[in-house]
Amino acid sequence: MFPRISETRSKGKLYRYVKIVENYWHKGQSRQRVVAKLGNLEKFKNRDLEKLIKGLCRICEREDLNVENLKAKKSPRYGDILAARHLWKELGLDELIDGHMRHTEAKIPVELISFLMVANRLVDPLSKLAISSWYKEKVYLPELENTHLSPHDFYRSMDYLEEMKEDIEKDLYYKLRDLFTLKLNLIFYDTTSSYFEGEGPSIAKHGKSRDHRPDKHQIIIGLLVTDEGLPIAHEVFEGDEADKATVVKTIDDLKRRFRLKRVIFVADRGMVSQANLDYIKEQGFSYIVTLKKRRLNEAKEAIDATLADLEEKRKSYEQEKKNKSEK
Repeated sequence: MFPRISETRSKGKLYRYVKIVENYWHKGQSRQRVVAKLGNLEKFKNRDLEKLIKGLCRICEREDLNVENLKAKKSPRYGDILAARHLWKELGLDELIDGHMRHTEAKIPVELISFLMVANRLVDPLSKLAISSWYKEKVYLPELENTHLSPHDFYRSMDYLEEMKEDIEKDLYYKLRDLFTLKLNLIFYDTTSSYFEGEGPSIAKHGKSRDHRPDKHQIIIGLLVTDEGLPIAHEVFEGDEADKATVVKTIDDLKRRFRLKRVIFVADRGMVSQANLDYIKEQGFSYIVTLKKRRLNEAKEAIDATLADLEEKRKSYEQEKKNKSEK
């Protein structure tokens, strides 16, 4: 049923009436019939219309909606989540993860769960356990309708992501390279540690703790970033592995996955050993590293010698230029 306006003329004057009509079928044809006549339209321009609506709501046992009585039950996030979702798809992460998952027997939406974990890290960092409640209470996304995810689904998704880690990093690198015209002439490398409450995985061991918790099992995380701070790749090492021992593995990984021919490797003094520096040079890379204090004089002498050589070359160039001008 729906309202309809009918018009009639009497003595040159136009009259407009409100009727409630409904559609029905008769011998295969759609027709309309009047259910109720509500009277002249003019009277609905005052408060009669409001009274009619309230009366109908009362008869039908429906709540009379009034803006003043409306109260928001919740206000989920949408704007920032939508922007993050757009960037996620622009980088092709949805297709990359979905493509990998086609070859598995996973029963959970790993791509959507992965996005939720990243979005949460961006706007409201929480634990994996807390995210399973956060997305239900705080987030609006059309894909989440009729989706029920348990804490276990989030943990299980991490296992799948670990399997495709190298593919994700490599694909992201090439996407970012094209998007930002990246030139990987300079790569910064550093490590950190993360400890566990409990035993942790098999690679978690006692080691040098940046968190000042030598009593806890930990892992070592190595991170490679560009000179603009964009991450390229990361690797997880056993908790007792020395920083120096991670360098060769990292250099090999760089060459294998990203086909880098010439790059300057930047690291702090914790990475420095003569063997590491020699290996970096053997791979065709250059390096910038900090030296221990006892080698400052050695560094000063090398810099002075280089500056002296440059000065000699400058003088030679100036003299050669002068001789040519005199001819």
